[in-house]
Amino acid sequence: GFYGNYFYFIKAKFSEVINRCDIGTWKSLSKKDTAELFKKSSIVLDITHPEQRGLTSRTFEALAAGAVVLTNNQNALKYMDRYSDRIRIFTEDSFEADLKDALKISASLVSELDKGYLSLQRFCEELVS
Repeated sequence: GFYGNYFYFIKAKFSEVINRCDIGTWKSLSKKDTAELFKKSSIVLDITHPEQRGLTSRTFEALAAGAVVLTNNQNALKYMDRYSDRIRIFTEDSFEADLKDALKISASLVSELDKGYLSLQRFCEELVS
């Protein structure tokens, strides 16, 4: 199916570009496990569902953890243009170049101001105001 083929294509590209990489898991993770994984990650790969148009909470969590988000979601910058320097949108043709770019960017840290902007508290306050 769609996800399996895409997964193996991307895994092969990761292996070509970097010697050591960990391609997550297929199992569901608790919020705590997800947070721990993101804290250790420099790049988080986000592959959308075929009909997905918006962002998932995982996008915000990855950015708040300091990771670069490498995604095929063509709308990501529309919703998160403030983080255009930490989001790379790839296609099959651009994946390798975008991965190399994401590796360069991943060395920079997210500022405390940006962590506040990405926080759940700020998000909830914005919803109720």
